[in-house]
Amino acid sequence: MSSSMLVEPVVEILGDTFPELQDNYQLIKSIVKGEEEEYYERVSDAYTVFSSYVQKYPNKQMLSEEDVNILKNMSSSLDLASELVAEVAADYGLTIPASTTDTNKELSVHSTKYDNSKLASKFLSRVERACIPSTNDSFKYNLTLSEDGTYNWPSCTGKVLAVGVSDELVEHLSADDQVTECVVITDQSCFYAEAGGQAADRGLIFNENCELEVRDVQSHGQHVIHRCQLLTGALQLGDNVTLEIDQAHRTACTLNHTATHLLGHSLRSILSRNIQQSGSSITSEDLNFSFTHQGEISLADLSRISANVNELISNSISLTYANIEYSKARDLSGLVYLPNHVYPSTVRVVGVGDLDSALKDNKVDFSAELCNGTHVANTSDIRKFVITGYSGQNRAMKRLTCLTGAKAIEADEMMTRLQQLTFQLIDDIKQDKQTDTWNERFQRISQIFADSHKLPKVERETLFEQLKQQREAIRRKNNEDARAHLEQSIVGLVKDQNDSSVVIGQLKFNTVPEVAKILRRLSHPLPVVIYSLPNQTSKQHISLVCYCPVSSKDGEWIKSLSMELNAALVQMKGKNMSNLYKMSLPAGTDIDNLSDIVRNVVHSRKTSVLPEH
Repeated sequence: MSSSMLVEPVVEILGDTFPELQDNYQLIKSIVKGEEEEYYERVSDAYTVFSSYVQKYPNKQMLSEEDVNILKNMSSSLDLASELVAEVAADYGLTIPASTTDTNKELSVHSTKYDNSKLASKFLSRVERACIPSTNDSFKYNLTLSEDGTYNWPSCTGKVLAVGVSDELVEHLSADDQVTECVVITDQSCFYAEAGGQAADRGLIFNENCELEVRDVQSHGQHVIHRCQLLTGALQLGDNVTLEIDQAHRTACTLNHTATHLLGHSLRSILSRNIQQSGSSITSEDLNFSFTHQGEISLADLSRISANVNELISNSISLTYANIEYSKARDLSGLVYLPNHVYPSTVRVVGVGDLDSALKDNKVDFSAELCNGTHVANTSDIRKFVITGYSGQNRAMKRLTCLTGAKAIEADEMMTRLQQLTFQLIDDIKQDKQTDTWNERFQRISQIFADSHKLPKVERETLFEQLKQQREAIRRKNNEDARAHLEQSIVGLVKDQNDSSVVIGQLKFNTVPEVAKILRRLSHPLPVVIYSLPNQTSKQHISLVCYCPVSSKDGEWIKSLSMELNAALVQMKGKNMSNLYKMSLPAGTDIDNLSDIVRNVVHSRKTSVLPEH
């Protein structure tokens, strides 16, 4: 049963309790259907990619991490989930080591954190029963700027309130215990626990006796739970420790989170005020912004959206914050929040611009959202914003993938270099310059396109269309060069055998019609037999062309010759073409003696045969 078919009965059952289901029935159905169609498209594409890969590597039985990466580059569908990769691979009789699928899961944009199920309910229950004091994590918002504008997120000190291993609370933990993972709860923390789409902080917890690597941070109730690996020493319940976050990781996430707010504002300003954010994934690598919108979004729209966000960045707008009652926040006209989300009585409002005026006038003129994430001090600190991906064109649910900061600048610079290479090639093609380099340069540029997924979307699509248009010009040039070379070879062959009663020779050619056109244009007075022998690994058929001038007194020569060739090569299929006769031999046929057979047949016609050219 289609998932979209379940929408109607669900709305009928729950519509009275949740009237918003009835109000948004068509939108919900459209979103569910669109997501379902997208999934099946990804699955279909995944099978197509695997089919091509298996044909290319028929003897493969196990896929290495490198193989999986090759498949991922062949199709973005394989980013859906490692489970899909494993499922499709199994259908083709391929196995994937567990370590590879785990790595793939970590690389997937849909899996940016540890499995939350590892925070077992039994352990969380023990924390609640132990009445452990809450964690003060307000230090996560502390931000100072150095003279050169570099962000600095200060460390803080804290007291160890709880240490957990598996489902148990323990009082002491030593590196000698060889525990792979533990959890630590402190009374104070500067770590950001994953929330609101923003990835958790990473970093260190340490004192003079131990050092722990913090790999993930989750929140439960009023506690911040640091998931760690004990690197050295021993940790004791009640120890005082220093908590220090990964500065680069936090800053990159911060830039991306503020950019998410700017992007949402731009979407509502340019496309529709009715756009609603449906989700986000904010990591140190990029940001993914999901939203609902019924209409199509063109490249021109994406260009305007990107330009608008960059304008907001260049306008150097300061961010402001306010902690206010939720009931008062809801009265703010233009405030962005999730209507069905359960918020605490006091909420944090993040404003891009003067939030005090918005609260005074009870109206948001620019951007204000309920948000507990970390944000830049000023929009100019983001430096650059680019949209690298867009999906969901024909669906209500759409997704944009974007870069900020140094990664956006790098993508922009790579795009500029790619444009320079492409425009130079286009210019040379138009001026018919450096023709011998066209193929190599086209292949090199095409490979850059294939390898570089994180390029500005609009510029990439526009440039790629321009590059595709040149492919036809290059193909025509290649064909012209091939025809000229073939004609030169035929002329040379005929010239060398001008004293013979029949011209015979082996040449390399791709299509019989090209040979026919040249022979007819040359109007050679003697019969000509030309054949092409591909290499042993080629799948092309072996082609043979017999030409006899219409004016030849021996007009029956070509007919009798073709009959004798058919008798000698029973697998050949022949076709009369006026004064031409072409033959093709299926691939896989033993061709070692073909040259001798042709020569013997021609010799039996009492013709003179000279060496091959």
